[in-house]
Amino acid sequence: MPMAVELLPRWRRAGASPRRPIGSLACELDEYERDDPTRTALLAWIMAAWCGSLSLARPIEAALFAAAAFVAIYRLPATLRVAVALLRTPVALLVVAYLAWTAASTMLSPVEWTWRDAMPKRMFLVPLLLVPILPRWRLLIGGLVAGGLVSACYLALAALLSRGLWSTIPREPADGATAPIACAVVVGLAALASSSWRVRLAGPLAAAAALAMQAQASMRAAVAGSLAGAVSLLLVTRGRARWALAGVLGLVAAIALGASLVLGGLARESMPEQGVRLDYASLNQLSSNRLELYRLTLSAAQDRPLLGHGRNAWRGDIDAMRPPDGEVDPYARQIWTFRTLAYAHNTPIDVLYQSGVVGLALVAAAAALVLRAAWRARMRSSCAALVLPLAVAACTVAQLDFVLERSIPGAWLVVCACLAFAPGLSRRHAPRGIDARLEHAMS
Repeated sequence: MPMAVELLPRWRRAGASPRRPIGSLACELDEYERDDPTRTALLAWIMAAWCGSLSLARPIEAALFAAAAFVAIYRLPATLRVAVALLRTPVALLVVAYLAWTAASTMLSPVEWTWRDAMPKRMFLVPLLLVPILPRWRLLIGGLVAGGLVSACYLALAALLSRGLWSTIPREPADGATAPIACAVVVGLAALASSSWRVRLAGPLAAAAALAMQAQASMRAAVAGSLAGAVSLLLVTRGRARWALAGVLGLVAAIALGASLVLGGLARESMPEQGVRLDYASLNQLSSNRLELYRLTLSAAQDRPLLGHGRNAWRGDIDAMRPPDGEVDPYARQIWTFRTLAYAHNTPIDVLYQSGVVGLALVAAAAALVLRAAWRARMRSSCAALVLPLAVAACTVAQLDFVLERSIPGAWLVVCACLAFAPGLSRRHAPRGIDARLEHAMS
């Protein structure tokens, strides 16, 4: 046995042995579970809590991410075996190729000091922590739903206390935290197929509350993601549950609209007449702004259509295209006055600008593989049918925001992409413990 393994007595030597060749990802996941089930369960619970924290405060998310990284590093040899097996899959190769191409585009950009942003963001490290515990994917979905419901309660409380001394309460616990609430909307509606009347009653009410909180927060991408996930859930539902879901979906939308109007009115009374918040809300709500952003970005992308412009070049190119003050559309003025705006809020268009046609093709191919895996998983079980609506919701949010440059929506997209492959990879694992109870609640 190698001396390096002898010097690490706490690590499982079977996972660190170089004599056993690395097998497929499913086989390595089986070995990871058998090697140390206690620490695998610990990592699964930490990652489930981390998934829930995506809808909550950033310090909580960062602390849980660090805890999960510590557990994964503690089992470094076994974790590396899973990582190597993951890198052999087509979707992982496409993502790595996209990151490498974007880094090259950034390094070759004429903008100064762009080499500092050539490295990928932390969200792309999430699969290294998430994939080893994918057989416990039901627990991860439960964490997403729990975090979404807690965040919806926070948004409701913030809207009710938005007058007087409480007007400084942030409308979102973290920037982009309303996007993962779509999981609570989708799973709440899917609860109509449960055999328990309590679950059938509580699920749609929770979905209506979550959707209302997304709407009153004026986050169009999050609301669109929830609605797209609900429609895709309707398409994959069969039998009488489909008709019940169709009726309840309309009722949920009406309740959510009414609640968002009431709470949104209370919040608007406490907002200043002018300020950064209103500028941001205008950028988020007015379609003329978004259409102008798309037009300007597509025009700028024509200079380097194959390689792309890399990161950090967008603001300078858009400023160079600003028309004279007398010709600026008053509805699009915030594009130039809101200086922190750094992308077009559309993932395909922004990827085309940053990474060119090659980068866009790589991302599109990876998204197609994710959606195909989610489509294939829909027939495995009641819980497995949820991964398709979640993947559709995440992809819909990406059409109205550049999620690859935003920490929380981007991490949520990566989680939903990993969950799309989970039912197929965990076919050898029967649900146990909390996973079995979650499966039973949704069946």
